[in-house]
Amino acid sequence: MEDAVMDLQAQNIKVVFTDLHGQPLDMFERFNLIPGLVEREYCFDDFNTCSIWLEGYLKANHNL
Repeated sequence: MEDAVMDLQAQNIKVVFTDLHGQPLDMFERFNLIPGLVEREYCFDDFNTCSIWLEGYLKANHNL
C-alpha cells in the first residue's frame, strides 16, 4: 500500500481514504501511512463527505 501511495503522489495525484475504520485504520497508523504519507485531513468518514471536499478541491485547484 505504501508503494502505491508513493507512486500516486509522485504523479501529483492526491490520495484520500474514505470509510477507514477499525483494524485497517489501526494498521495504516501503525505503519505510519497515516499521517506519514496521507495526512489525517484526507481521511474522510464517508464517501459523501469526501465527494463534497473533492468538488471544492477541484474547483479551487483546476479551474472547474
